[in-house]
Amino acid sequence: MTGVISRPEPERAVRYLAFAKDYADAAGRILLINLPDAAEMAYFALVAHGLELALKAILIADGWDEERLMLMGHSLHRCCRAIDRGSLDLGVAISANDYATIDALDCPHAMQCFRYPGLPPHVLPAPAAAHACLRRVLEVAAQRIS
Repeated sequence: MTGVISRPEPERAVRYLAFAKDYADAAGRILLINLPDAAEMAYFALVAHGLELALKAILIADGWDEERLMLMGHSLHRCCRAIDRGSLDLGVAISANDYATIDALDCPHAMQCFRYPGLPPHVLPAPAAAHACLRRVLEVAAQRIS
């Protein structure tokens, strides 16, 4: 049956989480050499995609299959809402500031503004705050998967 919640696949969730951590590490290196402004779009592409993969790792741990994940598209906000409807209250696990960061990155990430030339988003979070948010979401995902 398509798009149903199935048995959790811990191995797949772990792979998504590992990939999310790689994106976070790459973004962290950009922060360390103080380049987030010069590489702003690339930096936020790393952070936002890391968030997407970490959030989807949680959904996989809740039993979501690949097809259902694909229907989420790249929407960070939809991933958060789906997690909240599942087995984890994300609002308790991360701060309101983290939610605001995710909201700020949601639309430009979903519309692929960080990947292709075009109009840059008007308001982006502070680079360090975005990276800290990603790190907290990674911690939540790691706890949920283990």
